[in-house]
Amino acid sequence: MLLDQIFRGASLSGGKLIAQFCQREGVTEETFRFGLIGLYGRNREAPCWDGAVETIDGVLCRLELPELVVVLVGPETDCRTEAERAAAWMGERGTAVQAAYLSGRRLTEARRLRTMFEGAADAAFYTRTPGCRPLEELLEPPRERELSLEDMGQLRQLRREIASCLTRGEAACVERKLEDYCAICAQGRPAVFREQCASLYCCVSEELAAPDGELARYHQQLRPEDQSVFQAIMEANTAGQVRGYLSWYTDRLLEWYHPLKESTAHRVAAYVEEYVGRHYMETVSIEEIAAQVGLSPNYVRCIFKNTRGVTIQNYLSDYRLRMACKLLRNTAVKVSRVGQMVGYSNVSYFCAAFQKRFGKTPSEWRGEENMDLSL
Repeated sequence: MLLDQIFRGASLSGGKLIAQFCQREGVTEETFRFGLIGLYGRNREAPCWDGAVETIDGVLCRLELPELVVVLVGPETDCRTEAERAAAWMGERGTAVQAAYLSGRRLTEARRLRTMFEGAADAAFYTRTPGCRPLEELLEPPRERELSLEDMGQLRQLRREIASCLTRGEAACVERKLEDYCAICAQGRPAVFREQCASLYCCVSEELAAPDGELARYHQQLRPEDQSVFQAIMEANTAGQVRGYLSWYTDRLLEWYHPLKESTAHRVAAYVEEYVGRHYMETVSIEEIAAQVGLSPNYVRCIFKNTRGVTIQNYLSDYRLRMACKLLRNTAVKVSRVGQMVGYSNVSYFCAAFQKRFGKTPSEWRGEENMDLSL
C-alpha cells in the first residue's frame, strides 16, 4: 500500500510516492488531509491489539513500530474520540496503554510525523495515568540510553538494602527504597527502566530464595497473571505497571518475612547486622552484642550462623571490605588510611584480606577504569 510505504520511509523518494498516491486516489497534496492515532505499548501479539484498531473508524492503514502502533485515519475521523475509545477498549481487557492523536496533517509531513510519534514513546511509558492525549503533550527531550556509573553504583547498593529490609520484614523501609530505586531508573529510557527493575527482581529472588529451600518453593507461587515477575516487567507498557509488579512481589515476600520479625533468632541476627553497620570501623565485640540481647556469646554466634549462613566474623570482614571499596572509589584517601577507617589497624593485613576477596590489591582496584564489581 502506498500510504504504508510513505510512512515507513521506502527507498523510493517521498515525493514520488505521494504523487503516485494522489494520482491513484484523485486528490491533491493540498486537499488530502489525514489524522494519526498512536497506541503505545509492548506485547502486541495479544489479540486485543487487533481489536483495539478495529474499534477505530476511518482507518486507512496501520504501522507496527517499536513500542507503538500508529493508525492513519481519514480527514472525517474525530481522532480524539477514536483514540479514547481504543485506549478504553484496551483498558477493559487489562492492557493499559497511552494513546496520542494528531489531526489535519498533510502527506508531505508523513515521515516527520512518524519520527514525532516514535519520539514520544519515552514520555508515554512514564505517564502516570495512561489514557489519551494530544501528541504535543508527550513530546519532550529524549532520555538517556544508559545510566551513569554513579547511578549504577547507587542501584547496586539499593538492591542489597532492599533485600536486607525484606528479610527484616520492614515494609516502610522497602517502600521508601523502592521509590528511590525507581526514581534513579526513570532517568533512563524505558528499556533501561525495565532492565534495572528486572535486575532488582533477580537480585532479591537469588539472595533470598536460594539459601532457603522452603522459601524457594514459595517463590514458585509468585506469578502475577500466570506469568513470571521477570516476564511481566519486561512486557509492561508503562513504568507504573513495572512499579506495580515490583510492589506486588515485595508485598508477597513481606508476608513471608514479617512473622519472622518477631522470632528471637531473626531479631538477634538483625541486631548483629545493625550493630556491625554502626561499629564496623571499631573493634567489634561479640561479648558486647550478647550482653545487649541478653544471651551468651556462643549462642549469638550460633543463631547468626544458622540464620544468615555465615559467621559473624566473616560477615564483619565482608562488610568492612565493601565499605573500603566505597572509600577507594569515591575518595583520594591513602590506602593505609582507608584500612584504618574500616576497622583494620594493620595495613598489610587489610591489603591481604582485600586481595583475597577481590583478586586485586586496593591500589590495583582503585586504578581500574571499570570498577563495576559485584560487591
